[in-house]
Amino acid sequence: IIHAATPASAVLNSDNPNEMFDVIVQGMKNVIDFASRNSNPPTILFTSSGAVYGEVNSSIDRIPEDWRGAIDPNHPSSAYAEGKRVAEYLLGVATSQGICNGLIARMFAFSGTNLPMDRHFAVGNFVRDAVSARAIQVRSDGSSIRSYMDQRDMASWLFRILEVGQSDTIYHVGSERSISIRDLAFLIAFRTQTILQQEITVEVQGLKSSIDGVSRYVPST
Repeated sequence: IIHAATPASAVLNSDNPNEMFDVIVQGMKNVIDFASRNSNPPTILFTSSGAVYGEVNSSIDRIPEDWRGAIDPNHPSSAYAEGKRVAEYLLGVATSQGICNGLIARMFAFSGTNLPMDRHFAVGNFVRDAVSARAIQVRSDGSSIRSYMDQRDMASWLFRILEVGQSDTIYHVGSERSISIRDLAFLIAFRTQTILQQEITVEVQGLKSSIDGVSRYVPST
């Protein structure tokens, strides 16, 4: 069982955190209940998130898989990350009880042809602006650091974890190559100009928002 059913919605997390939390936690309970009906305990691969670590100290270049940092539980915007943490816990308990063999993949940031271009995913929105031949809008100051793995590589690594993963290990899925949001915008502008032979500008607005997320989000793999 690959359990990846969580709304990746910054708007839902911000506007209705209780619903976000309940969807994640109840979803895991439903999957475990389904697994418990099988006489042969199934393997459950859960796509958790690097968001469970919360704000990471800038001195940490890449978050290690054994890092014990955690999200701030006192902030309403922590609903998504806290839900993922609780779902990981529930899966661990079910594994210890012999209901299933639980595997945890903490996902980071990705890019590819199926990435939405109308949500909070910077790379998708930048590509949308670029291919529409309009200025790429960087709503923040662009200083946040991210890394991006191609969606096909992500799928390959998930299947690899299913093949060889151990239930007592956390697996990061993502890229170790970091880039600032600002540099990402200029990179996409440059690539678009090269391909379409059309000049694309970048506008850095320098705004702050509750959906911006952590400033550094790069895994060690």
